[in-house]
Amino acid sequence: MSALLFALACSTHRTHIEVAGEPIRSTDLAIAAPLFLGDMDADDSDPFLRNTYVGNLIFSGGFVTENTADGMFNVSKQIEPSNQQKYRGQVRDWLADTLGKPNTDLNAPPPPPRRRERRGSTSRDGRDNISLPRIDFVPVDGGNFERPVLVPWVVSYLSHNAGWFFGQEYGTGAGARIRILLVAYDTDGTVIGWTDVDGSRTSERVFSPTGPQLQDLLIDLEKRVGRKLD
Repeated sequence: MSALLFALACSTHRTHIEVAGEPIRSTDLAIAAPLFLGDMDADDSDPFLRNTYVGNLIFSGGFVTENTADGMFNVSKQIEPSNQQKYRGQVRDWLADTLGKPNTDLNAPPPPPRRRERRGSTSRDGRDNISLPRIDFVPVDGGNFERPVLVPWVVSYLSHNAGWFFGQEYGTGAGARIRILLVAYDTDGTVIGWTDVDGSRTSERVFSPTGPQLQDLLIDLEKRVGRKLD
């Protein structure tokens, strides 16, 4: 089995392998600069609700309960975005250190992955630092590349103080979350394989973190997620 397929098959969280023709070696893959999934959302969509946010979140004002078609959901009354450009630079640098520096340009980038709402619930729903409902992402064929390419899709890269994500029952302390979708495409845009790595870090003792404490949370999570991506 090729190095690429072995790496994808051994990654944690949700991994899917689809191969057409001969296996491809990881050394044959070019590496693209990260694509930010939130950039593909509609202009009026909320990256906090769609879980495609990159940056720091500042919660304040307690929580409110919203009545939706799917039920009653708690959420922080005030949510202020910050450090968005800084965190974009951080995640680019971290992915370059983890996967290798980008060595190709995407003249015809692939279409964004298809979103699919996950059915049912998990034991962490209501406490986890993610807005409900949970979403799965399925890569879509498309694009035109000079050689097979590995594209990192940044789904989310964030930190936050204590507060309520949409759908939390009890709220959460300060924390961080990173979700990266790695997709390998053949030259004609066919999806060769992909892995979806989602990492979470929360603290039950830190509620109003300083800037260095937020970076500590992200650094710890980068190490954990990086091992999965490796």
